[in-house]
Amino acid sequence: MEPSYSSTAIRTELTMWNQKPHHAHHVFSFCHGVGCAYMRILLLLALTVFVFPSTALAVTSDVNIAQTYEGYTLITPSTGGNGADGKNEIYLVDMDGNIVHSWKLTTSETQFSELMPTGTLLAILGGASRPESRTRGQAEARLVEIDWDGNITWEYQNTNLHHDFAMLANGNIIGLVREPLRDELRSRISDDSLPSSVWVDRLIEIDHNTKEIVWEWSEQDELDLSRYPYHGSGEIFHTNAVEYIPAGNAFNGKESLFISSREQNMIMIIDKASGDIVWEFSNNVLESQHDATLLDNGHVLVFNNRPTKKTSQVLEIDPKTNKVLWTYEASGFFAEKISGAQRLKNGNTLITEGVTGQIFEVTPAKEIVWEYQVGGDEKKDHSVFRSYRYGPDEINWPNSFLPNPELLFDEPYPYSWKQSLFLIVGSAMALASIIGGIVLIRRRMSK
Repeated sequence: MEPSYSSTAIRTELTMWNQKPHHAHHVFSFCHGVGCAYMRILLLLALTVFVFPSTALAVTSDVNIAQTYEGYTLITPSTGGNGADGKNEIYLVDMDGNIVHSWKLTTSETQFSELMPTGTLLAILGGASRPESRTRGQAEARLVEIDWDGNITWEYQNTNLHHDFAMLANGNIIGLVREPLRDELRSRISDDSLPSSVWVDRLIEIDHNTKEIVWEWSEQDELDLSRYPYHGSGEIFHTNAVEYIPAGNAFNGKESLFISSREQNMIMIIDKASGDIVWEFSNNVLESQHDATLLDNGHVLVFNNRPTKKTSQVLEIDPKTNKVLWTYEASGFFAEKISGAQRLKNGNTLITEGVTGQIFEVTPAKEIVWEYQVGGDEKKDHSVFRSYRYGPDEINWPNSFLPNPELLFDEPYPYSWKQSLFLIVGSAMALASIIGGIVLIRRRMSK
């Protein structure tokens, strides 16, 4: 099918339906008696069959809800796309696009967030994605944990935190920090036009209890910088993603870290114990990519931005052969920067077209089965660095959080609460008509 990125048409249809008068007494006022009772029943059944399914999902178009991976989608707007109570909110939406929970923040400088299995939110607040983007008086970057009620329960400050983090199995957190290139290493860069300040990145493991750095890995210490040219941006690597790969993984079984370098158009896997690069990939395929992850099958998923080609891709790569096994691309699908892709448990892929805030789910056959527009407007600047879908059994949701009914059934529940109420009332009217008809027949027979 031709991918569609607009949900305006169906929202307009719903608006028109809701604005039309639907008065049952006008419909039924032309007749009375037994025959009309049956007509009422048939009309109510027709409304149930034909009206309800066509208005079940207000935020999607061309939807096949049975093929989606049902859950809640976490959205961290960078610009626009405010939550239920206005600006500076991170929020969850259900499969109907309803905001079902939000975290109100005191700063507008939110870079990124994820939900931990406990239901606690982990987020980067403040800071800047590029060194030159920092402004005087800008809030210092903080890595924070926020409980369900919006209280900050843990905090780590570092001016140079940026982009991403990774949660480890032992409770510690990997942070991504920027640092200046040391003067003695400048000669390794084969470029005479280096500015006075050039930046590289360092991975740090933060002990959750003590907040001390217990492990670190620096690009300028571990990599041969002569292999990585400078492209004039003030940074050699611009590392924009880090993912923790636990021991026992399908790639090599070793505890590792996955990083993505935007400036080098390259993704790398680092053996955490030795610090060695055990796999890297570019092959003139990647350009300014984001969000590289290792899948359960040992393959790699990455959002390939491709700003010079003005068309983006999502790629699945076999790291053992370096072959691209699956590609999603479509007319009009493009994000010059940020963005991400998440492989869901049912095999679908949740894609974040970051610049416009368009989030959509595709099947392995590349059919769009769900989509959501951050901010509600089409293709405007409602940027989102990355989004995540969480199934009802993936997070220890608080008891106070009442899940959407459609997440409680093996088959998707197709109706909203308003439609359910209409169905109940309609059924009651039909039953009353049947009883009334029977009473009327018995009275006439007894005469």
